Amino acid sequence: PKIFYFYVISFALIHIGNFGINDISGFLIFFAVIPQFVGGLCMSYIRLRDGLGYAIALHSTHNLIVHSIGYLLELIAT
Repeated sequence: PKIFYFYVISFALIHIGNFGINDISGFLIFFAVIPQFVGGLCMSYIRLRDGLGYAIALHSTHNLIVHSIGYLLELIAT
């Protein structure tokens, strides 16, 4: 369990770079990383249950959906 949670926390912390940190939003970064922590829990569980390939597929599918929605919203806004 210690290794499991180490990887989950590492996954969440590595994604801090996805957010721009400035003086105003720096203290909110904890709340921004919570979804990455939950995602890391899910992907780690899938990794242990089904294997690394399925965890990578889950991560890729998640990224595809999130980026597609962001792209579509950007198109609508312009």
